[in-house]
Order: sequence, then C-alpha cells, then structure tokens
Amino acid sequence: MATSDTVKNILCLGTEINEILETLIVRGQKSGEVRKEVVPVLTVYVLSTSIDSLLALAETKGKFICAQNGMTEEEFLDYGFRQIINSILEVRI
Repeated sequence: MATSDTVKNILCLGTEINEILETLIVRGQKSGEVRKEVVPVLTVYVLSTSIDSLLALAETKGKFICAQNGMTEEEFLDYGFRQIINSILEVRI
C-alpha cells in the first residue's frame, strides 16, 4: 500500500504534467498550431485518456491488429499517436 507521501508525489507529478501540457496547448493556440476551439484543460484529460486507451489496445490486441494490417507494433503505435495529436492540430502531421 502506498504511503500518503507517495500518493502526494504521484498526484503532484500528475498535476505538473497536466499543467505543462496545458501550457503547451495554449502556446500552440497562440502560434496557430493548435485549433482555437480546443479547451486546453479538458484536452489534457482527453489526450491522456486516449493515449492510455491506445496503449491498452496495443497490449491486448496489438499482435492481431498488426498482423491484420501488415505492420509492426511500433508502426501501429506511431499511427495511433499521430491520430490522437492530429485531433487538436490545425495542420495534420
């Protein structure tokens, strides 16, 4: 069982990461790289959930998906990450 200090450290790290991502999204909006209608604080949670889901999919069904599509796991993950990030960008990568 985690001690309260460990839990506080994990929560603090999560908060810091969220704040960093939110700042990057805001900067991206100001520079025109991120769509203006994106809500930064909400997008942080959506992005992290999407990435978690992609990783879970790769872990549970990755071999099947890759075999069906003739790709490596790295190619599958790269494709998935690009789809996630493209959802907020003005110009797709």
